Amino acid sequence: MPTVLITGASRGLGLEFTRQYLADGNTVIAACRSPDAAHGLAQLARRSKGTLSVVQVDVADTQSVRGSAAQVTSPTVDILVNCAGVIGASGRTIGSLDYDDWRQVLEVNVLGPARMSEAFLERVARSERRLIVTITSGMGSLADNTSGGYIPYRTSKAAVNMVMRSAAIDLKPRGITCVVINPGWVKTDMGGPDATLSAEESVGSSPGSARATPGGSTTTTAASTPGEVRRRLRPQAHAAFPERIAGCMSVKLNKLVNVRHNRRRTARCTAGVHRPDNLVEAVTGTGCRPARRVR
Repeated sequence: MPTVLITGASRGLGLEFTRQYLADGNTVIAACRSPDAAHGLAQLARRSKGTLSVVQVDVADTQSVRGSAAQVTSPTVDILVNCAGVIGASGRTIGSLDYDDWRQVLEVNVLGPARMSEAFLERVARSERRLIVTITSGMGSLADNTSGGYIPYRTSKAAVNMVMRSAAIDLKPRGITCVVINPGWVKTDMGGPDATLSAEESVGSSPGSARATPGGSTTTTAASTPGEVRRRLRPQAHAAFPERIAGCMSVKLNKLVNVRHNRRRTARCTAGVHRPDNLVEAVTGTGCRPARRVR
């Protein structure tokens, strides 16, 4: 079975990714800053029968990331999920910015995925799926920013989108696909209690979910089974790199098939049950464009 490495795995989306990948029978490496305090991971580990291992990593610290790579014994990582992220503690508008806090947000949200991608690059390259996924946010969109504020978080997500866009081009010769995915507004410590999606819905185990494709594209869909997902996948040729970063409502990364590596392609998406205007964007080796809505 594939090996999946997930950062930020102690809570929220990272913990839910871990739970669902384990339920699908995958081998999971769960990375987090404080494993001793990760009680949810400990419970999953007790039930996993050896398919879950937990490693300590602070993605904002280069030495910690390199140390985590030394801890991992698996020779391959099929899917690297860069899920660790922070929103910033204070000073989110012009006139009240906390620059130290802003730097920390960038260290985690931008440099963190870059560090992890570099540290595990050879293992991803040796794997069968060769997929690097980074959780982004609609708040990184230039076109969709109509409310302002949250400058540290917004800039970090816009920046990581560009990091992964360049990484996709750089890694195309090695057959590695890089995608960014917006999971929607999720009820986590970051998203808060008023969010529209649970972590389970966002990651994609329930009807109305969406999944991403190892092989050059991401897609959203209202389908709830792999067969439905495959039938709804409709790659579209494209050329431009737009300013708009709009993501899918919910994701799961190990179900879709039949999209070739790093082509100038994206996919149509069906309207989600929570956000009928939701879009998806693929960051692939030769192109990047928002998906068209399916009417």
